[in-house]
Amino acid sequence: MYPKESLDIISKMMNDTRRNVMLDSRMPLLVWGWLSFAVSVLVYAGLRLTADFRWNFAWFLILLVGIPLVKILKPSVRPVTTAISRSLVVIWKMLAVLITVFSTLSFFINFKILAVVLIILAIGSFTTGELIRYPFLKYSSIPGFVVSALLWWVTGLNQILIFAIMMLIMMVLPAYKMKHDLSKETDERS
Repeated sequence: MYPKESLDIISKMMNDTRRNVMLDSRMPLLVWGWLSFAVSVLVYAGLRLTADFRWNFAWFLILLVGIPLVKILKPSVRPVTTAISRSLVVIWKMLAVLITVFSTLSFFINFKILAVVLIILAIGSFTTGELIRYPFLKYSSIPGFVVSALLWWVTGLNQILIFAIMMLIMMVLPAYKMKHDLSKETDERS
């Protein structure tokens, strides 16, 4: 085997690994992004129409619906687990625990929970984009950092709408772009 052939094989393996991790990352971004958006709109509408604080319990629908949905939509054929994919799973599990703890705590202590959740999700999106070397995901999380800081000064129900929009920008949009880019790569390989 010639050195160029070895480099080509190594390059192909690296690209395949990156592609598999991107495929693995895309669906959770869509599920959690759309679900967070939908629940945000539901909570906003419920609070706006009834002024009943119990609508805030609907936030837990994100976990109750999201966990089974991600499991159902998980591809039946799993790509090979890599150090990157394993790291991403661990990172997102840790961030999910933080979000759950802070969200539960917000029922007992009054603080800007949406700002906290948004910064945690921005960290997760940025880290994922960096690890899978997908700049669009990484840079689409930057508005999340900025807006999470601004949410400390936003009052009332408007913060829920801002949070909902950020879910589209940070998670849903990059997932659709990822799908487009993966399809384009597949077409180019053919």
